[in-house]
Amino acid sequence: MTSWVTKEVDDRIAQMADSLRRFRYRSASRPRPFVTISREFGCDSFEVAKGLVGRLNDIDRGDTGWDIYDRGLVEKVAGDYSIANYLIESMTIEHRTAFEEFLRNMVLHLPARDYIMRRTARVIRSLAWHGRAVIVGRGGVFLCADMANGLHLQLSAPVGWRVEQLARKQNISDIKDAERRIEKADRERKIFFEKHFKKDICRAHQFDLVINNSRFAADQIVELVVTAMLQRGLITKKK
Repeated sequence: MTSWVTKEVDDRIAQMADSLRRFRYRSASRPRPFVTISREFGCDSFEVAKGLVGRLNDIDRGDTGWDIYDRGLVEKVAGDYSIANYLIESMTIEHRTAFEEFLRNMVLHLPARDYIMRRTARVIRSLAWHGRAVIVGRGGVFLCADMANGLHLQLSAPVGWRVEQLARKQNISDIKDAERRIEKADRERKIFFEKHFKKDICRAHQFDLVINNSRFAADQIVELVVTAMLQRGLITKKK
C-alpha cells in the first residue's frame, strides 16, 4: 500500500508537472528568485521552509506559486525522466548551454558511478532557474552559487541545543541516543560535501544569511529572510 508520505510526494510531482506545462519563460524578463537552505542537523529547516513558502506566496506568487523541494522530492524528481528532462529542455538555449557547462565542471569531481547525484544536480540547478523554489539541502548553495537571482541561507546552532531539539521533536528519552544521532548526521554531512563538492562543510562567506537557530524561532527567521529578499530586490511587496 502506498504510504501517505509517498502519495504526498506523488501529488506534488503531479502539481509540478502541471506548473511546468503552463510555464513560459521570456528571455527578456527578469529571472525568477529562489532560496537555498542549508542547515546543521537538528535545526528547524522544514519549519522555516514551510513558513517561508507561505509568506512568499502572499508576497510574490506571480504566474506560479512558490514550493519546497527537499531531499525526498528532489530525488524523486531526479528519478522521473520525463519531468527531469522537461525541467532542462524548457530552459532557453543560452541558459541551458551555460547550465551544462557549469555541470560539466562540477561533475568532474563526482565518481563515475554516482549517477543519481549527477541527475540530482541537474534537477536542483533547473529548479533554481525556473524560480520560486525553496531548495532544502543537497548542496544547493554550491550548485546554484553563480546564479544572481538566489538567496542562500544557513541555519546553525550549538550542538547542545540541536540535541535537545531532536530529542523533543522525535520523543527520544535517552539524551545520549540523541547525541549519537547528531554526531552521525554531522559526520555524514561532512563526508557528503567532501565527496561531491571537494569542499569542507559550508563556510559562512558562501551564504547571504547565516542565522543562529537557537536565538531565533522559525517564524522570526522567515521574516529575516523575507526582509533580506526585499532588500536585495529579489521580491517586491504587493501595493
